[in-house]
Amino acid sequence: MKDADNQILGGIIAFISNYWGRCSIDILWIEEKYRNLGYGSQLLRTIEEIAIKKNCNIITLNTASFQAPKFYIKQGYELYGILRNFPTEEHSEYSFKKTLTNTF
Repeated sequence: MKDADNQILGGIIAFISNYWGRCSIDILWIEEKYRNLGYGSQLLRTIEEIAIKKNCNIITLNTASFQAPKFYIKQGYELYGILRNFPTEEHSEYSFKKTLTNTF
């Protein structure tokens, strides 16, 4: 995602497995000054649309407790696992999933 001056505002890196019908999001990042403006939601919608076109039926991702678990819940993702005390003793890693339906 870039602005009019071709500066990077954010991006998403995901892997699609056509064999398993799964999209795995590895990284979703928005430049800090552009957060809470809807860009993260827009990137998620875009990858969801791409995943549906590629016949995926689920998206999975992991995020740390200090990152964005509330954001993903707000976007309709379901928490299915917690790895406590990781990546540090005071934090945890959260695993999310979202079942995809062709509603776009």
